[in-house]
Amino acid sequence: MAGRGIPVAKKRMCMVLDKHVIDPTEKIPMELIIHIIVGDLQRLKEYPEKGFQIRQEIPGGVWNVYLELLEKGFTHHLARE
Repeated sequence: MAGRGIPVAKKRMCMVLDKHVIDPTEKIPMELIIHIIVGDLQRLKEYPEKGFQIRQEIPGGVWNVYLELLEKGFTHHLARE
């Protein structure tokens, strides 16, 4: 489950989120925000192939963190096939 490794993921995501003024709350906790961002990143990668959006460059470091978060269980907002 996503509980393992959350401190590391939270630290990385907080660094990103600080730049974008996303503030976790009781109704929208950090864990949910991470699940949503992981799903958004998956769509950025997959949707151009389906004709839903234009292709966008995803830096290697960002993709590596995405894969790391998947391994930690942040999969609740992934697109279904």
